[in-house]
Amino acid sequence: RCKRKPKKNYFDDVSSDATRTTSVDLFLFYSQTFSDNKDAVNAVDTILEEFYNPGGWSRCFDNIYVVEANIPQELDLYIPTAQEELYNWVNGPNRQYEAGFRIIQSGEWGDYDGFYLMEGDSVPVKNYWLDVITGEIDAHRPFAVFCRLLYLRLISTIRQPLQSV
Repeated sequence: RCKRKPKKNYFDDVSSDATRTTSVDLFLFYSQTFSDNKDAVNAVDTILEEFYNPGGWSRCFDNIYVVEANIPQELDLYIPTAQEELYNWVNGPNRQYEAGFRIIQSGEWGDYDGFYLMEGDSVPVKNYWLDVITGEIDAHRPFAVFCRLLYLRLISTIRQPLQSV
């Protein structure tokens, strides 16, 4: 359904969602508070406008929610160069993930079986990427067990000695 185009309007030629079998909501998480950052508000307004435009992102997602994690600016840290000296060099992303997980888990926004976290600077490069992800989740429920089994298979493969040819 969600075919990516190499233009500004990525979801313009999304096909009909008549065959949709899953419900997918889009959460936009901001690490701090929107009232403190006009650029963040403008960015969200642009995304919301795209979502509600005819033929926009609403053809891929059922709902869109804008949520803030309310992390104080002084604690919203991401300083990779200081990882040896500063114990909380990655505090911002960690607290933002935790806040997002708790918000979804709370049930306030709906009843969810799971969620897929996509970094804010990620851009899908494959057509129908969302359909592939939801298909994998549906096919391998419970997803956590699937991930655990995949991890165990990977670890057992890595631990095997190399075979000479």
